[in-house]
Amino acid sequence: MNQQSANYQYAYAGVYFNYELDVNNQASPVFAEVAVRTSTGANETRWMLHAKQAEAFVYDADGNLTQDSLWTYTWDGENRLVKWRIKRDNENLRDG
Repeated sequence: MNQQSANYQYAYAGVYFNYELDVNNQASPVFAEVAVRTSTGANETRWMLHAKQAEAFVYDADGNLTQDSLWTYTWDGENRLVKWRIKRDNENLRDG
């Protein structure tokens, strides 16, 4: 199994996190469970969706992103994002 190391840096409610997570995302996206300790010392479970390695992006004629490895996006006539949905092949990702 080929493991990829992903170094996540993100903000949640104004608090920044930095966490290295080993995931195997070469063939498909990975929905990974992450245990975190809050500033009050409480343990919480978070989930992180890591896209497939070598992700392909698809754009429409206006330059709007319409697909990536996880989602499909719908834009209105004013180029405003109006809907995004998880792709069918990723619907049961968390169960897997």
